[in-house]
Amino acid sequence: MTNLLEAREIFAGYGEMEILHGISIKAEMGKITCLIGPNGSGKSTLLATLFGLVKPRGGKIFFENQEITRQDPRHLLCRGMAFVLQRRSVFPQMTIVENLQLGAYLRRDAKIRQDIERVLSLFPALDKKRQLHAGALSGGEQRMLELARVMMLNPRLILLDEPSAGLAPKIVDSIFEQIYDLNQHGVTFVIVEQNVRKILNVASYGYLLAQGKIELEGECTELQRDSQLVKAYLK
Repeated sequence: MTNLLEAREIFAGYGEMEILHGISIKAEMGKITCLIGPNGSGKSTLLATLFGLVKPRGGKIFFENQEITRQDPRHLLCRGMAFVLQRRSVFPQMTIVENLQLGAYLRRDAKIRQDIERVLSLFPALDKKRQLHAGALSGGEQRMLELARVMMLNPRLILLDEPSAGLAPKIVDSIFEQIYDLNQHGVTFVIVEQNVRKILNVASYGYLLAQGKIELEGECTELQRDSQLVKAYLK
């Protein structure tokens, strides 16, 4: 097992409020790792800390076996780590193609146009609407565009916060199919998700957070049989 990302004994918070209390997680290369748990358990704060948006007060973070604990998000983007926030972040007055071009803003190579075609081939629903303004897309299509945009940086790891939030069940299915397809193309994911049943069917390994600590972890097939988790989330 090769871990692409590892966090050891992370303590973090905002102001005087400490949210994370010694959390340790690993994300295996080429796999989908999920973070589940009740609202306020620290899941989104953990993602923000992994990506350098929140500076940890203790502990260490490693990416490809190199410490990145206090590196800024721009540096992490250049290293191959991307973060898709829960809130919508598309540029509504720009077309799909223009949004993708902005996704390559850190690049200076000559293959951006070629990569736009490559990325759109991974997102057929967007390819058919490539000249539409992002503001004319549905919520699910905008979520897909956010994923497509980070793919312009050729990330090895995507941190994804609540991909199904606010979306209809049928659209949620499409989003998770897209995530699965990207994973099959070699992208590693760490995903925060409230739809526990859905994410446990997609991810390989999961962590259940509660009050800023890891309460339970294991292979997702095992978590689906855990009586505590089943009672709280799967009934």
